[in-house]
Amino acid sequence: MKYTDPLAWSGQFAHCSLPLRLDSYRGCGFSCSYCFARTRGGNLPGRRIAPAPPDAVARHFKLADRGSPSVIAQALRHRIPVHFGGMSDPFQPSETRHRIALSFLKDLSARQYPTIISTKGDLAILPEYLAELLANPNIIVQVSLVSVQDHEAARVEPNATPPSRLLRMMERLSHAGVIVTCRLQPLIHEIVGNIRNYVTMVASTGARHISVEHLKVPVEHSSNIVVENQRTWYKGNGTYRDGREHILSAELKLPSLLLAREECHHAGVSFGCADNEFQYLSDSAACCSGADLFPGFENFYKYQIGFAVRKSRGKDIVLTSIKDEWRPHGSIDRYLNSKTRLSRHGTRGTIEEHIRYRWNSSSAPGSPLSYAGVRATDRLSTDGNRIYVWEKSSLSKLVSV
Repeated sequence: MKYTDPLAWSGQFAHCSLPLRLDSYRGCGFSCSYCFARTRGGNLPGRRIAPAPPDAVARHFKLADRGSPSVIAQALRHRIPVHFGGMSDPFQPSETRHRIALSFLKDLSARQYPTIISTKGDLAILPEYLAELLANPNIIVQVSLVSVQDHEAARVEPNATPPSRLLRMMERLSHAGVIVTCRLQPLIHEIVGNIRNYVTMVASTGARHISVEHLKVPVEHSSNIVVENQRTWYKGNGTYRDGREHILSAELKLPSLLLAREECHHAGVSFGCADNEFQYLSDSAACCSGADLFPGFENFYKYQIGFAVRKSRGKDIVLTSIKDEWRPHGSIDRYLNSKTRLSRHGTRGTIEEHIRYRWNSSSAPGSPLSYAGVRATDRLSTDGNRIYVWEKSSLSKLVSV
C-alpha cells in the first residue's frame, strides 16, 4: 500500500513556524517507545510501513508552477520551509530499500528549497545523500538525540541509531559545511542525565542550535518501563491532559528549560524551546526550530498565534500584530483531524477562520491562554478580537528575558 499524501499542512499550524510537513513514509521502523506518531496519522499497530511515491514532491512543484490554488501549492510558491520528517523518519531502515527520501532530496535540492530534515538515522553521511545536502545551501539537518550515551538511549529507543553514531554523523556533516542542529525531544531526566554534559557533547560536533521539549506521555500505554514510570510520576505531580497526551505543568518544566538555555549559551549554541507554553524563551523567532537564524529561511510561517505572542512580549497581545503576515487562502480542513474542522460548523475552514476561532476561545488548542503567563481581558481590539496581557507574576518576568 502506498502512502499517497506525503506533503501536507500540519495540524500544528496555530503555533508552528514549519506547518508544511513532508514524510517519505507512513510509519517508522525506529518505533521509539515515546513517539506520539506510533498510533496516529494512519500508523496503526500491525500495519506495515508504506512508502510514498518517489515523484510526489516533483508533482507538487509542477502544480505550484502551473498556479494551482491548493494550500500546498501556495505555500511552495511562497517558499515556506518544508519540515521533512514530521510523522516518520526519512532516514529510517526502510529508506535503504525504497530510497524515497533520496528522491525527495533530489527534487528539493534542484530548487534549492528551504528544508529542515528531522532524523535519528545516519544515512545522511552516505555519498549520494551528502551530495544532495551539499547541493542545497538552504537545508538544515536536525538530529534527534534523547541522550549522548548509547546505553541510556537504548532504554527508550532500542531500535534507533545509537547516539555515538549520530554524534559522528553530526560532526562529519558540520565539517562538510551542512548546517546541523539538535533536538532533545523528549527530555526525560533519567535518560538525558547531566544537561551540561549533553550540551557540551552536542556543541563539540559543530551543531549550532539545540531545541528542548519535555516528554509528552501518550494516552496509549506502552510496554516500555521508562515511559510507564514517567506516566506514574506525571500523574502524581500536577500534570494535565491535552488531547491524547499527558503534559507536565509549566511550573515543573521551567527550571529545566532555563538551565538548558543557560548551558546552550555557555556552549555557544542557540536555544529553542519546543514546549509550546514557553516558545517565547527561544532565541529564534521561528518557534523551536532556529530556522530563521540561518540564511534562506526568512519565509518561515508567521501567521500563527505563537508568533503573535512572541511579538507582543511585554505589551498587549493582539491578533492584529500578525495581520500583514502571509498565509494561504482557501480551506485547510482536509488536512486536519475531523474533530477540529470548522467546515462542520458551516464555515470554509480557512486559516483566518481557524486562527480567529482559537484566538477567541479559551478552550481551543493553541489559544493564547495556552502560553505561560498570558491572561485574557474583557477588552476587544479594533478588529473585534480579544486582547490578552501578561500576568504580573514570576512567569511574566520571562517575557523580557
